[in-house]
This record gives sequence, C-alpha cells and structure tokens, in this order.
Amino acid sequence: MATMSQLRLTAYEWHGGGGSPLYQFASTGGKVHSEEHRQDLVSEIEKNIRYCEVEASPQWLEENDRDAEIACLTRLLAHVWQAEVGVEIEDSKNNFE
Repeated sequence: MATMSQLRLTAYEWHGGGGSPLYQFASTGGKVHSEEHRQDLVSEIEKNIRYCEVEASPQWLEENDRDAEIACLTRLLAHVWQAEVGVEIEDSKNNFE
C-alpha cells in the first residue's frame, strides 16, 4: 500500500473543487505548475487559514482541531513558496489506499 504525503493530503482536504489550484496541485503529484499557479495556491491556502482563524462555524470547530489544521495549511503554504516550478513531490500515478 502506498501512502500520500501530508502536503498532498492537506491540499486534497482543503481544495475548493475540481478546478481549484489546490486540487490541481494535489492531483498532479504536488506540483506548482507556474508562477501564476503559485500565486493562486497562496491565495487559496491563505483563504483557508483565514477560515480556520476567524470564519469557522461552531460545528466545524467541534469536529476539528483548529490549531492542527492551521499547522498543516501553514506547512503547505511554506512548501508552495519554496517549491520549484514543474517538480512533483511524489508520483501522481501511484494508487493510494
């Protein structure tokens, strides 16, 4: 059984739909496709962090660990800022269970 990196899992958990920057990142092996994609990723991740910090519903807060989610998103954001354009962090073709 293969495992997926925490960065890709976070992107899959927080993406805004099939066409979103985070979905594109996660589904292509954790790849930043271009500088424009990087900026779109940063924007989407920062929006998600803001949600955790100030916009989360009481129900979401009961079901999730806000600090842990922010930590995962912050690690993903740091990676996106330093990632080399066009380089996968892992093989996107592996089957994950």
